Amino acid sequence: MTDRYATAWAAARPYMRARKNDVHIPLSFWYAERLLERHAEADADVVLLAIMFHDTGWAVIDGPTDKAGTVVYTGLGGSQNLEAGVKKALGAPGTPGA
Repeated sequence: MTDRYATAWAAARPYMRARKNDVHIPLSFWYAERLLERHAEADADVVLLAIMFHDTGWAVIDGPTDKAGTVVYTGLGGSQNLEAGVKKALGAPGTPGA
């Protein structure tokens, strides 16, 4: 990861406690960089920041966790739980805790 994204990485890091993001995000970031090499027309900031933050919503979902405190994806209902977690994190009106 380049220094250009160091501040964003530091901001996202506390929300990466789910889905094995210690491996998943850096690997996804690397793949995105390879794709950007082939698609110069793409906006690198949009692509790379989207990759960096795409799973951060999982950190605010109240659900089962493993021994390390990582949220465990349980499959069915995951999309609804993620949507609720994102709304909660953004303080959406009518969301408990908003």
